Amino acid sequence: MREITLEILHDERHMPPILRLEKLNRYTFKTPNDGGTGAQYRGLITFDIANMAIAPVPFVVHDSVLLKNIEKPVFSEIIKVYEKQKDSGKQVFMAYDTLDSYSEETQRIVNDNAVLELSPEGNELFGWAWNKERNDGTDEK
Repeated sequence: MREITLEILHDERHMPPILRLEKLNRYTFKTPNDGGTGAQYRGLITFDIANMAIAPVPFVVHDSVLLKNIEKPVFSEIIKVYEKQKDSGKQVFMAYDTLDSYSEETQRIVNDNAVLELSPEGNELFGWAWNKERNDGTDEK
């Protein structure tokens, strides 16, 4: 996790997250001296990427809730790490709300690697919003 943290933050002084297994049913996972939401979510992403590197984990999934709480420059570096995963045959699936506020390079990397893009007005998964009544008279169950 130290190597991945260095790759994301480019700062040798930044502490990586630490996982301590205390008992079979008890552990702590935190980034020392940084209890912020962004640091905690970055730590989880770092943990997932580290697991993909050392175990037969073929993919990870990260939701927009994690990603939008991370500083924009750090998110951009995470995207670069995500992109490198395909060199090892691994995949990262991510959901995000918008890319407009990120750098052109970050937008390009995400768009070049996007497989599926969902949006309202007919571009929902399976073609309709599950939380709305359909106009064709069919029941959406």
